[in-house]
Amino acid sequence: MKRGLLLFFIMGAILVSGCANHAKIEMPVVERVSSQNWQGKSFRQEIFYSQPEPGLFTGGQQQKLQPISEARLSVASAEVLSGFSQFLSNQLPPNTYVVDDSTADYTVTVNMVAKDKMGPSYPDYEFWKTFFKGLATVGFGSFEYDIIADFDIEYVLKDKKNNVFSKKYSVKDAVDHDKGRFEFNDKSYVYAAELLRKHILITYSSFLKDASVSM
Repeated sequence: MKRGLLLFFIMGAILVSGCANHAKIEMPVVERVSSQNWQGKSFRQEIFYSQPEPGLFTGGQQQKLQPISEARLSVASAEVLSGFSQFLSNQLPPNTYVVDDSTADYTVTVNMVAKDKMGPSYPDYEFWKTFFKGLATVGFGSFEYDIIADFDIEYVLKDKKNNVFSKKYSVKDAVDHDKGRFEFNDKSYVYAAELLRKHILITYSSFLKDASVSM
């Protein structure tokens, strides 16, 4: 009888551990902005980035805003920001192209300031929530996370005549994420990257829509 109850309890705990709810990042459907003035025009991108100094033994002081290639990134932020410039390029209006020199018709400058040393979007491990869930499931409960996006971003568009249009956004969002005890492939940073892309898509599309009317 005791063995049966123990087996029932263990099977229930395993069942609970197998029901981990992964983060659900709903990507918005956004049409790329089209402008007659931009047809066939070239765009150059400049990306500047700042985050608190990474590392366990640093004071976490905010780094100065600098080209993203020169910024000191945490492992987490480097993973989340991988392919960031290409994602930005893909959001530019159709029938435009990206160049790498100062002869471009337009220059887009992106200034991103992350609030946490783990980067603009990151998985935040919830220790106590995981601990008590583990007690309730004899150590079989899933690991609890919040996938957090927390950053400020400014987009600046400049043409050859030095006309400038800029807009700033503050992003603060969190999504629940569970990682099963028997999951060997940790996708928490994948979800963090998706949450970042979601908010870049929303803010950049909003900016380009407003800029297409103003310039």
